[in-house]
Amino acid sequence: MTVTRREVALVTGASSGIGVELARQLAAAGHDLALAARRTALMEQLADELRRNHSVRVDIFQSDLGRAGAGADLHRRIADAGLQVSYLVNNAGATLEGRYLDFTAEEQISIINLLAVNPAELMHLCLPGMLEAGRGTMLTISSLGAYWPCFPGITVYAGAKALVVNLTRTLDAEYGAHGVTFSATVPFTTDTAFLDTPTNRQIVGRMPNSMIQSPQRVASIAIDGAAHGRLVQHTSPLNRVLAGLLTVMPPKLVGRAILAFMSMGRDDLNQHKNIPS
Repeated sequence: MTVTRREVALVTGASSGIGVELARQLAAAGHDLALAARRTALMEQLADELRRNHSVRVDIFQSDLGRAGAGADLHRRIADAGLQVSYLVNNAGATLEGRYLDFTAEEQISIINLLAVNPAELMHLCLPGMLEAGRGTMLTISSLGAYWPCFPGITVYAGAKALVVNLTRTLDAEYGAHGVTFSATVPFTTDTAFLDTPTNRQIVGRMPNSMIQSPQRVASIAIDGAAHGRLVQHTSPLNRVLAGLLTVMPPKLVGRAILAFMSMGRDDLNQHKNIPS
């Protein structure tokens, strides 16, 4: 017997920042939503707003995507609720500011799970239903960090972001002819809670306001890019130029520049509690 499920757009990291704006704009376009994040109270507030303003169905799923297997668990609970993901937005993100050994292996692995492993798992689990329906969208919010050849101070971030951009390209090559749209959006500096660390605020304080984008703007660019089938969508011409430069610059030079000018990963700014004596 065929089970009919209600199609939804799943937005991860939907409790703040870009995730909130993505949910608002998708609801305004008429999508029913499944929201996933750790902070349930904030999602409840957002869900009430979206139901009131747009008359859409909104389901909430508390989920810590830094945990191994959280993607599969989230997908199962969505299916158990009678829903099918027809528009997947992998947006949840965070980072650890400091050198690699300033954090436990478990903390570093949690960031990799959040940024790369669980997004890849959700794509693997949601894709068959989209292919069966002959339509669907997979949108990933990545970062210009995906193009940095090395990034001392947020050590696993750049590699994890590069994985999801390259996975998006690969899935488009393998399945893009079957009705599913794959798109990755690459913002640089966005005014979200991601910037609320001492070093990031120091860096942003030196930047012109024109380089700092709002979550609303990034969300709008991302959704428009997916709607028009753009495989990789940079959020500004400057981002596109920087991405090109970063792919050809020697990693050692990039690393030295970060240490010298961005103050990230420097010995004198970290306690290095996990460095063996």
